[in-house]
Amino acid sequence: MARLYAQHFSAEEMVEINRFYDTPTGQKLIKEMPLLLKESQAIGQRVGTQIALEVLKKLMPELQRRELKLDQKT
Repeated sequence: MARLYAQHFSAEEMVEINRFYDTPTGQKLIKEMPLLLKESQAIGQRVGTQIALEVLKKLMPELQRRELKLDQKT
């Protein structure tokens, strides 16, 4: 992980990031991050499903024209 961070941040930036995480806001971010990630993943999944359904709706006439059927695996 250190190499990954080193590719994206300078040593000075890492010091600043560490300073931030020592602040009350940084500590709150650390505490809230798992819930934020969980909620954002759920939102992304809902949006992705909605987009996929819209794409399928637009594709259906062409699939029917070609007499192709979608695999109904769930």
